[in-house]
Amino acid sequence: MTKTKQKTEKQCSGKNTKPYNVMVDFGWYLVNQKKLVKKYDGKVLVIRNKKVLGAFPDRQAAYEGSASVRNKCLIQHCTQGDFAYMLRSRSYG
Repeated sequence: MTKTKQKTEKQCSGKNTKPYNVMVDFGWYLVNQKKLVKKYDGKVLVIRNKKVLGAFPDRQAAYEGSASVRNKCLIQHCTQGDFAYMLRSRSYG
């Protein structure tokens, strides 16, 4: 087997490839949020490798539309501010 064929087989099998890191795409979303809101306000975005792969009307449509990259993408509601991604909780006691 040639070295080129071995390399190609490893790439296709997923060996020696970096695992997907959703925080990289989330960081990209935060940096570009204002620009994205101007273009996609209210849509749900599918983002992978710092690129918008699709803009959908709701999360269900985004989930269904991202089948080819599922578990390897960020699905993010595109809105102003931090409402779509901040978790606020209160503790009483």
